[in-house]
Formats: sequence, structure tokens, C-alpha cells
Amino acid sequence: MTDCDNAHPESGPHQHEHPRGTDGHNHGVTASSDSRYITIALGLIVGFLVFEVIMAFAGHSLALLADAGHMLTDAGALGASLLAIRLARQPASGAWTFGFKRAEVLSAQANGITLLVISALVAFEAISRLIHPLPVTGGIVVAVAAVGVAVNVAATWVLARANRGSVNVRGAFAHIITDLYGFIGTLVAGIVIIITGFERADSIASLIVVGLMLRAAWGCCARPAGSCWKPPPRATHPARSSRRSPASPASPPSTTCTSG
Repeated sequence: MTDCDNAHPESGPHQHEHPRGTDGHNHGVTASSDSRYITIALGLIVGFLVFEVIMAFAGHSLALLADAGHMLTDAGALGASLLAIRLARQPASGAWTFGFKRAEVLSAQANGITLLVISALVAFEAISRLIHPLPVTGGIVVAVAAVGVAVNVAATWVLARANRGSVNVRGAFAHIITDLYGFIGTLVAGIVIIITGFERADSIASLIVVGLMLRAAWGCCARPAGSCWKPPPRATHPARSSRRSPASPASPPSTTCTSG
């Protein structure tokens, strides 16, 4: 019998209902396991990031450099997620009546702002290279992009095992999925350069990555912001509380019963 069966002995093995959206076998997904999965993904991303930056300069590839910039925000997203998970574990105290749960929202928005800045820089350089193309080593682009696809697939698989209900895990997962698409585009650009010699393909791939980064930035900034503007519960709304004070006319009149 499983722990769930012990908690519901009258229902027999696996006959009780789980909350909607679960399959009864996700009890091990905790903040600790999320931290472990995020740490593994972070190690993969950072290790490849250093390699990619070196090869981007060696091959004069803006597309690889754009992918590296996006991977830098991936690493930042994963690092911020680890920090936010640790802060969210802190208990509520003093003025922090809800603890530090909003930390993950702030980290997601910081990731989005970083993406906006990097995408602007890459877009400017990509347009410059479209006008004045530079020589690009197609073989290096193809090789590095292929490794990047493999690394992002591995990181995606690791993060898919974490709790996708967390804002930070969901944001980090979206970052890496977006980066995977970017590497596929860069891989295609490298093949085009090798076959046709059309070096502007590198700049076109860079602009595609910029579009993906802008889309990811919107998801990081806009969606989590909604949770920061939630109204207070009806029972604790200041205006309602003042109207329902004992001195308020809205309060029900007191009645007295006299005998006799």
C-alpha cells in the first residue's frame, strides 16, 4: 500500500480521488526537488554558455552571440528561480504578512527586462550586418548550434520534471524552450551559409532570435504582473471595513428586550 492508501484505508488501493490535474504520482515534486532540477539545468546552461561565447567570436557569428545572450538570461532566470524558492520558504513575519512569495514575481519581471535590453542590442547589430555583412564561418555555426540544441533538449527534459505550477519554474522552462527554437534557426542559417555562402542568413537568424526573446520578455513581464495587482479579500477591504465599523449607520441596530 502507498502512503495515499494508508490515508484512505476504506477506499482500497488507488481508489481515492486526487485533485484535478494530478495523476496520483506527483507527491515527490516539492520545493527541494524543484531546486535540484533547476540547479542541474543551470549547470548545463552555464557550461555551454562559456563555450558558445568563445565560438561566436571565433566564427564571427552574431546569431551565436544572440543565442548566448539569450542563454545568459536563461542562466539568470534559473539563478533567480533558486533564490526566489529559497526566499519563498521564509515564514511570514512582522510587516511581511505574506512572507516572500512575491519574490518569484519580481525575479520573473527582472528576467523580462533583461531580455528586452539584450534583444534591442542584438537587433541593432543584426540590422547593421544586413546592410554591411561580415564573413561568417558556417561550419562553426552549425557545430555549435547542434550542440546547443542537444543541451537545451537536456535542460528542457530536466525542468519538465519540476513543478510547472511555480511562476519561476514555468518562466525558466519558457526561456529554455524559446532558446531551443533559436538554436534550430541558427542551425538552419549555418547550413545555408555553408551551401550558398549567403552570410546575411546569420543576421536573419539573429532577428528571429530577437523576436523569440521579445515574446518571452512579454510573458515574463506582463503575466506575473497581474498577481501583484490582486485586490484584497472582501472581508479585509479598507473601505468596507470602515463602513462596517460599530459607529457606522450600516451596522444593524441593537435591540433590547424588556420583561414585564
